[in-house]
Amino acid sequence: MKRLLIISILINLVACDFFSTRSPEDPETGRSNFSTPDSPDIVLSNLQSSFTNKNIVNFLRCFQDANFESVLEFTPSQSALVNNAFFFDNWELKNEEIIMNNLFNSLDPNAIPFLSFINIEQQQNPLKSIVQADYYILVNHGKDFEKEYTGTVQFNIISETNDYWYISKWIDFNSSSSTITESWSNLKFNFGR
Repeated sequence: MKRLLIISILINLVACDFFSTRSPEDPETGRSNFSTPDSPDIVLSNLQSSFTNKNIVNFLRCFQDANFESVLEFTPSQSALVNNAFFFDNWELKNEEIIMNNLFNSLDPNAIPFLSFINIEQQQNPLKSIVQADYYILVNHGKDFEKEYTGTVQFNIISETNDYWYISKWIDFNSSSSTITESWSNLKFNFGR
């Protein structure tokens, strides 16, 4: 009788695929690839990565201190300022969030926005770094305005404790050497109005 019970249990285990391997689950979407910003270089890397990955939370974290507080000072490029002066008044992090939401929502789900920084120059002391870099942005959206933007940014990246850096000031400049006339400020205006 005991033998029959054991055989019966074994047959049931084999029949229900208890010991077979299962298909792996898909990885979670929206995983964070935000690195602890313990240097100005990592802040730039996080900004670029969050833009490319359409991760608004991580994009905004580049402008927040370790307590998730922000005082962002933004100066638009001259061409954007001349044409849209009032749009950039009283700029704050909420404006960035609205723009990134509008931008990412205008993209095809499979489209990957592109942001690159080149010619990076940096002046650093223990608690502040001034980073200047040329940038190129490509966003394949379905709107009736430009898809390419280029210019130069100057970021003041600061740290109150020397182990958590964030952007406190952002100055945008038009490119003087590109045939692309629209700057990051123009992108902000296009997706923020």
